[in-house]
Amino acid sequence: MPTVQQVNGPRGTIVSADRQLTREILPLSEQSGIIVNIARREDWDSAVQRGIYEADTLSTEGFIHCSEPHQVVDTANALFHGQSGLVLLCIDPTRLASPLRYESSKRGTFPHIYGPLNVSAVTSVIDFPPRPDGTFELPAGLAGGQ
Repeated sequence: MPTVQQVNGPRGTIVSADRQLTREILPLSEQSGIIVNIARREDWDSAVQRGIYEADTLSTEGFIHCSEPHQVVDTANALFHGQSGLVLLCIDPTRLASPLRYESSKRGTFPHIYGPLNVSAVTSVIDFPPRPDGTFELPAGLAGGQ
């Protein structure tokens, strides 16, 4: 019998069974919400060929770090300052094949994917270059930003 896990987070309750996202309960105003992963373009291009994306942190920490759109700029400026060749993977949580958990850190509560990211959950990929001073700004059209 599958193990069912229920996780309460800021976006609602996520229920998963055997690494499959089976239901996400969100307020009506947030049902079209996405989460975002900052990735290197070359890593994403390689993942498309394999059908799954496995960030380095999946093997070192056990999960893939993500952000909500309003958290992306702070995350990028703290961890990716001045780095080029980055893209934003816009992910539909309802399409994930791996469990999604919201967890607290010293910088806030963030979504984490506990397993590989199936490329079919990625709804768009947006180039994410730094400004000349090395900082980032949210691309136009990414909802929920600053």
